[in-house]
Amino acid sequence: MDSKERIIATNSNECSYLLEKITEYFIKWNINYLVSVDSKVDILAISDDFGMQDRTLLPPDTWEKHIKSRYGKILNRIKNRYSQIKVFHHSCGAIFSILEVKRATTDM
Repeated sequence: MDSKERIIATNSNECSYLLEKITEYFIKWNINYLVSVDSKVDILAISDDFGMQDRTLLPPDTWEKHIKSRYGKILNRIKNRYSQIKVFHHSCGAIFSILEVKRATTDM
């Protein structure tokens, strides 16, 4: 997908709608998991590959615009309800360009 197509696709109402639905799904999934284990966990491990072998899946500016706040929303909802739980995030690939942003939202 060239730059012009990416801009059109990521700035659409459909893209925002889909990303919000995915965000809400992951919030519910993680909360349901923590309820089912009676929150008797110290660390919640989350895995989502943000990178490929040599770069991020999305350009860093696109990741910050569309994913960062939604990823933060997932983590904030978990931490607001279960403040004692540490969050660990695993991502394969080269994510150096977004690593500082990701570090700011997780514990490990």
